[in-house]
Amino acid sequence: MSQKIMLLLTAIFLVQCNFFNSNDKPERDNPPNAEGMWVSGYVASWNYNVGGHGNWGNTQRSELNWNAFTHGIFFAQTISSSTCEPGEPEAWENISPDRLNAFTEDARANNVPSIMSFGGAGNEAFADCIESNPETIAQGIADFMITWGFDGVDIDPEPVPDADSFAIFMESLREKIPDAIITGASMTGSNAAAAFANAEQYFDQINIMTYDLSGAWNGWYSWHNSPIYNPSGGNEVVNIPGSGTEYPNIEQLINRFHEAGIPLEKLGFGIDLYGYVWTGVNAPEQDASGASRRYGETSYDNLVEEFPGIATNPEWDDNAKAAWYGTNDQFVSFDNEKSIQAKFEYAREKGVGGMIVWEITGSKELADEVAAEMGN
Repeated sequence: MSQKIMLLLTAIFLVQCNFFNSNDKPERDNPPNAEGMWVSGYVASWNYNVGGHGNWGNTQRSELNWNAFTHGIFFAQTISSSTCEPGEPEAWENISPDRLNAFTEDARANNVPSIMSFGGAGNEAFADCIESNPETIAQGIADFMITWGFDGVDIDPEPVPDADSFAIFMESLREKIPDAIITGASMTGSNAAAAFANAEQYFDQINIMTYDLSGAWNGWYSWHNSPIYNPSGGNEVVNIPGSGTEYPNIEQLINRFHEAGIPLEKLGFGIDLYGYVWTGVNAPEQDASGASRRYGETSYDNLVEEFPGIATNPEWDDNAKAAWYGTNDQFVSFDNEKSIQAKFEYAREKGVGGMIVWEITGSKELADEVAAEMGN
C-alpha cells in the first residue's frame, strides 16, 4: 500500500473518530450563570419520582426545577465491599434504570450536565477500595458513567481515604474519563482538606459539605447548621466556651481548604434546604449540655409545616449570617431566602468557584430562590 493511500486512510479514520466522539458527547451551551459560578444541585434518588419502577419520592419528575442549578448531581450509587465496583442498578431500588434514564434524558433536554454521584455517608467500602484497589474502582465508576449516559461523576468518600491513595485513584479515574466533569464532595476536617488538595488537579469542582456543622455533642453549645461566619462576624476566632474548638463556619472551612493548596476558583460550599431541631435550648450559643438534637435532617418545607413561624417570623443572626427560629424550649436552624441571598453575596465577594445545594427537592420555594439568585 502506498504512503499516500496510508495517509488518506489515516485522515479518514481521524475524522470518523472525531465525528463519533462529538455525537457521543454533544457540546453544551450552558454558562453557569451571569457571574460564572457553578451551582451544583444534588437530587436524592429516593426523592425523585419518575413512575415506572421508581414510583415513589416526594418530587415528581415534572416538578424538578432545572433552573435552580448549573450541574445536576444524582445521588448516589454505593461501592460494593466485595467487588470494589458500583452496584448494578435494579428496578425498585433507589438507583433504578428508570430513574437514571429519566434524569439523564431531562438533563439533556434542559441543557444541564448530568453527574452521577458515588459513595456518601455510610459507604465505608468506598474509602477502603480506594486504598486497596484503586484501579478496579476507577474503572467501575468510569464504566457506570459511560453506560448510563452521564456527563461526569461526583466523588463522595466518607470517610476520606489517605491522601496518597486518593491521588492514585483520582489520577486513574481522570485518565479513563479525560473529558468528563469530575466533582468532589468533601467532609470538613483537616485530613479531608489535605486529601483533596493532594488530588485537586484531577477535579473540576471540590465542594465542601458546609452543613450539619453542629450538634448536641459533649461539651458543645447550640449553633447554626450552616453559618457563613462565627459569632464575631469576621475572621476573629471565637471558640465554644470551655473548649479549643471554634464555632464552625463556612469562612473557616473555605480558608482551611484554600490554605491546604486548593485554588479558591475550584472550591465550593453548601446551601442546605434542610435543617435541624434542638430541644432544651431556644437560641444559638446556649449551653447544650442538657439538650438534644433531633436525629436526622428535616426538609425546610416540613420544618415550616411544624413551625409556621419559620416562614412568617424567622430570626436572623447578622454576625453569623444565618437564619433560625426559637420556641420556649426548641431551637431550629435552617437556610431560608435571606441566608441563600447572603451565601450568593459571600461567594461573589470571596471569589470561590461556586456552591452546592443539598438537596434540591427539600423545598420548592427555596429552589426557586436559588434559581432567582442565579439569574442576578
